[in-house]
Amino acid sequence: MIPLNARDYLEDIKKTNKKILSIKTELASIREQKDGLKSVEISERVKSSAIYFDTLDSLLIREDKLTNEYQQILSEWWKCRNYISKISNQDRSDVLRYKYLLGYKYKSWDMISEKTHISKRNIFRIHGEALEDFRKITGMT
Repeated sequence: MIPLNARDYLEDIKKTNKKILSIKTELASIREQKDGLKSVEISERVKSSAIYFDTLDSLLIREDKLTNEYQQILSEWWKCRNYISKISNQDRSDVLRYKYLLGYKYKSWDMISEKTHISKRNIFRIHGEALEDFRKITGMT
């Protein structure tokens, strides 16, 4: 992920929440399929062992790739969280946290305003100030 600027970076991070949930769902499905294969009777495995092992290998490869992707995405999410936590003004860091790290839950400015007990008008101002702080901390434009 090579961001053009701080806002693009934060928008990318906001999208990672959906990716994380999607990958978790896919990993759960793969694990269910693996468990299903494990429950196949041993006599059935012997009859079709080539198919069984090809299927199991395929599932293990997919699981490994998804796990690696999940770890990379999560690592970037935590990196962003650490940047935001370096913002000394609590209101500013809260606005960025709710908008980008928890954007799947707080989807609108109204929801963020309600959660932080700050007027919507002030939320916009604080967001702009928070972006400036974020740019200084990260060195992004």
